[in-house]
Order: sequence, then structure tokens, then C-alpha cells
Amino acid sequence: MISQLSSSPTISPDSFLSGLIFGITDVNYSENDIPQGPAALSFRSLIFGGGLSLSDLIQSISPINASDFQIYGGSEDAPTFLTGTFGLTDYASDANGLPATLTITAVPEPSSLMLLATGMLALLGLALKKTVVSRLNALGA
Repeated sequence: MISQLSSSPTISPDSFLSGLIFGITDVNYSENDIPQGPAALSFRSLIFGGGLSLSDLIQSISPINASDFQIYGGSEDAPTFLTGTFGLTDYASDANGLPATLTITAVPEPSSLMLLATGMLALLGLALKKTVVSRLNALGA
């Protein structure tokens, strides 16, 4: 399991081939809840069969090699991951392919949560100020 990737990762010029594939290096992942890595994660366009592959750089293994669906939109130098559940076929452990399911969900960025919290605090402050002013007016101050 890969814990979290940016929804729109920054891809270096040497990590993509336009129309074909892009990769992200130094990815940490876990297998059976045991931390692994670092690994390289490659995402293929439909021309290459779609899907993704994970290659462990230390153990020289590829625990995931799944295809059948392109899971990103945009160009390979500026991709954006699609959200949803994707049915893929994993060929890493069986040459005949095993069915696999990949679910991608959107996770709010910390800056978005901070912006929401700041707005809520501002609204709370305005409500408290209005309450204090109303009470002072009621007291005739």
C-alpha cells in the first residue's frame, strides 16, 4: 500500500516520456503492514496498456505490475490522478494476471483545511462580537 501521493505531482524532465509514461521515485510503501522502499512508481498511458508498476529499488523486485486502465489525466509532464475505483489486472505474481482493485480518493491538502479553519474562526469572532455589542446596547452602555 502506498500511503499518499499528491493529486498533481511535479514530474522532473527526466521522469516522463510524452504520451507514454511518467514516474515518481523515492516512494515509500508497505507490504502486509511492513514498511518497504524506497521504490519507483511508474504510470503508463493507454498506449502502453495503462495502469502502474512499482519497483522496489533495494530488493530489485516489482511487487505491482497492473494494467488495463489509465489512472491519470493530462499530459505526462503535468498529470492529475483520477479519482474512483479501477479494475486492473496485476501481472507481478502471476503471468496470467490476477484481478486487482485500485481506489483513489481525494484527500484535502493541509492548506485547504487551514483556510477552512481560519474562515470558521473569523465567523465565530464576528458572532461573538455581535453578541457582545447586542448585550451592551441592551444594557444601555
